[in-house]
Amino acid sequence: MADQQKILQNGLYCTEDKDAREMIERVNKFNINHIGSPVKLDVIPYEKGDEFVDNPHYKFRFLFPSREVMRAFWTE
Repeated sequence: MADQQKILQNGLYCTEDKDAREMIERVNKFNINHIGSPVKLDVIPYEKGDEFVDNPHYKFRFLFPSREVMRAFWTE
């Protein structure tokens, strides 16, 4: 079986601590239910001078093991 290419997805962000915690919980829940295909999540805090969003926020960077896992994650 050929190795599948991992999918990196970034560009999503939130401005509330509560929303960041909810995304972490969503990834944890998905990973428990799909133990063989975990999603990796980086939560990156606001940096002064960020070009995309002016106000304090958290950026999310996801690494999916395959396109199928990415689709499954966003449809749950």
